[in-house]
Amino acid sequence: MSKSKELNEFDCGSIVLCHPCGKSVREIADILQKPNSTMSDLIVKWKRRGSETAEKRTGRPKILGELSRRTLKKVVKQNRKSSLVEISQKFQSSLGISVSSRTVRES
Repeated sequence: MSKSKELNEFDCGSIVLCHPCGKSVREIADILQKPNSTMSDLIVKWKRRGSETAEKRTGRPKILGELSRRTLKKVVKQNRKSSLVEISQKFQSSLGISVSSRTVRES
């Protein structure tokens, strides 16, 4: 079974606004067509933290951001037949960031 998506900001805001107005968890779930457990979990988090936004995720931050990925695409499109090592060297010289060829390959 796959993981479900997170609620978007609109749905979270709707839940948080409906609850103090006297709507039950079941009524909110019927309106938004989401599971009751999702509604109650969000309400509990909202009461505990005072915010309905998701907590920051743990884990290692990505080395390449959006700008770096676009630069990498440009380097690859300049010569599609280049080897991975050549692409890595050109990319590193253009941005000045030290990245491994594995990082370039996975991006």
